Amino acid sequence: MKDILCRAFCDALEVRNIPSGYAITTPYAFDDGDPIIVYAMTVSAGIYRLEDAGVQIPALLGSGVNIGDGLRAEVFDALLREYDLAFDPDAMVVKSRDFAEAEIGSATLSLVAFMLRLQDFMLLTPERVKRTWQDDAIKSIHETFDSIGRVEEHAAVLPEARSIPADAVVHFNAADTAPLAIFLATSDSKALQALVLKMELEKYQHKDVTVVLLVERAKQNPLREATYAMAQARLDEVLTYRGAEADTMLRLADYQNVTMQ
Repeated sequence: MKDILCRAFCDALEVRNIPSGYAITTPYAFDDGDPIIVYAMTVSAGIYRLEDAGVQIPALLGSGVNIGDGLRAEVFDALLREYDLAFDPDAMVVKSRDFAEAEIGSATLSLVAFMLRLQDFMLLTPERVKRTWQDDAIKSIHETFDSIGRVEEHAAVLPEARSIPADAVVHFNAADTAPLAIFLATSDSKALQALVLKMELEKYQHKDVTVVLLVERAKQNPLREATYAMAQARLDEVLTYRGAEADTMLRLADYQNVTMQ
């Protein structure tokens, strides 16, 4: 069994000579599928230092993850200590201590383990967090309405409003029930789109459509105060999702009783 496992790992391992030492392509990969590559840099005869490829930290920073202060900085520093590594902020490179050639195996595994742990930070990026609540909300909408209607994602609620698609549109099974357009408030502009749709259908098209805005949290959302107030005043409803998921879905389900005039 050990020989089988060793062959599996070794077959995917590639070591190339480079002017400053060795480039080691490991059997492991980042979330995007790119292999994790580490570099064994020659310090002196028989002495090496490992470095990462210098791409993951910049990728984290580019995704909005701040590892320079707060809790993330504490976790990042704790991981560096756990794996006996150091971070060079100028070169954006993670480095090991100097070690003898006999330690290269354990040192490489340690750096790779650190790089894999570091991917967890990507779960905390603003875009990932935003995407997560959107996905959760859409899932809840399907669970609530699939049995009593047809849910369409990123769709126009009516042909007359194809230029302003909602995040979710519910067409209820009852033919005389007004359709429900749900917008997820991921940005101020998304709330404004909901307002424009409501005005367009109500004042100019004279169509009966229920337009609801779903915010992740009532007090922490990307809407300007004026936009939030306008949405509350002019839309059929503004509902909070996080912390009130079941109640919010029950409230949306009540709109199956809204009949077209």
